[in-house]
Amino acid sequence: HLSPLTYLLSPISSHLSPLSHTCTHVHTYTRTGTHTTFTLSFAHTRILSHTRTRSHLAEMEEPLSPRTRAHINDVDEVSGVRHTQDGCYHLRADPAGEFASKRPLAVVLGWLGSHRKYVIKYCALLSDSGIDTIAMSMQTSKMMGWTVTAKETASDIVEVVKREEYADRPLLFFTFSNGGGFIFNQIAQIAAADTADSAKLRARMRATVFDSCPGDLELIRGGSAVFGGTDNVFLKLVGAGLLLLNGVVRMDFTYRQRYASAWMDNPLTVPELYLYSKLDKLCGHEFITKVVNERGKRWGHDVQGKCWEDSQHVSHMRTHPDEYKHTLFQFLRKHL
Repeated sequence: HLSPLTYLLSPISSHLSPLSHTCTHVHTYTRTGTHTTFTLSFAHTRILSHTRTRSHLAEMEEPLSPRTRAHINDVDEVSGVRHTQDGCYHLRADPAGEFASKRPLAVVLGWLGSHRKYVIKYCALLSDSGIDTIAMSMQTSKMMGWTVTAKETASDIVEVVKREEYADRPLLFFTFSNGGGFIFNQIAQIAAADTADSAKLRARMRATVFDSCPGDLELIRGGSAVFGGTDNVFLKLVGAGLLLLNGVVRMDFTYRQRYASAWMDNPLTVPELYLYSKLDKLCGHEFITKVVNERGKRWGHDVQGKCWEDSQHVSHMRTHPDEYKHTLFQFLRKHL
């Protein structure tokens, strides 16, 4: 018999080898020559054995451009947001950028465990176009009790955008993977509430962009869809284990339905753009296409989708940079 953990971990990466038998209770991480190998084994069943060359790792962690490095050194830390992976930070808009006169503020919700050097590339794209940007992602260490964590983080973000320096400015939410999607779900619930503060928040929301989300939280994709933005194999394994310990089987029958229905039932009529791919093995394109097709019809607002054939999870801009930027800015010009 293969344990539920085996089924949870098996789809974590398209680069992982098939399941096979091995000795009992082995947990090793070895580095020899030009190869790095990670093996995790339980009860006579080798769950994962993964080997990558250093050149492969180098390709995945592409070098930062001088412009991106400059942006990393030019951020202002934003206090008051709990559970952030690499800090919450503010990247100021280029005053000569296309959207600068409208003074928009973007909130970038990175994938779970994402680090600044990766998320900053998207922040730089926005700030160079004249959009002030606040960015953060949730810590992987907060996955135990992650529903509470997402609620607290969402509440903190809402309080930040109400501060005097950001108040009354049009808002753009840019969300990545299900890790960012969990937080946006909670922000949407706050915005949809029947209160004066929520009404003010709704009035400021001009556009929402979703990259590689939402994913239908099938049990087979549970760990992958949350941790899919990272190339760290060990982090994916640990994360998948945490999901199991936190009741992933129960989530498959309860939170899965709530999370999926939240996208369909969300009454916010803020324009939406979905950027996704048929090759994304972590967030299936079928569910996102369903969201795109049904939400606009149901609520009567602008819902757009761009689906590629060949880009990986949260790698659409890297694979299709020109088309990605054209689609994004065409959408923002229409709604900001």
